Amino acid sequence: MGAGRSPIQRLASRIDTPADTLGKLANSRDVEVRLRVAYRPTCPTGALSVLAQDPAPWVRGAVGSNPSATADILATLAFDPDDRARGGVASNPVVGQGQLRRLAGDPSEWVRANAAMNPACPRELLAALAADPESELVRLASTGTVRRLDRSRWSPAR
Repeated sequence: MGAGRSPIQRLASRIDTPADTLGKLANSRDVEVRLRVAYRPTCPTGALSVLAQDPAPWVRGAVGSNPSATADILATLAFDPDDRARGGVASNPVVGQGQLRRLAGDPSEWVRANAAMNPACPRELLAALAADPESELVRLASTGTVRRLDRSRWSPAR
């Protein structure tokens, strides 16, 4: 996975990249760089705020899944028109219970399945998701049968 990456992409992926550098990389023209920065838990809040408005929905989804995203950022992304952004929020263990409950009722199967796999999802909500009449994926996710969704839905190739 690392051989084809540019030096800037590798820098955005490194665990020892300083937060101020991540902040600068958040403004990169390279969507892969912005995506890698958005996933980083050490990404500064200001950079996450910028990335939460990124034109690429998979970048917004990465921000939504970032445990360092603020409640305001998560609240905004929870209403994003793209299910990749809402799914990121639904998967985030620090999202508020009210938002998680709302996302568990989202029309998108992707979002509901991410809510079901969220480790902070309360048991009664998992029970409701396990009875989802429209989605086998959501039912499987709520029972722990599916541990991880295919993140290729968040890739630029979509």
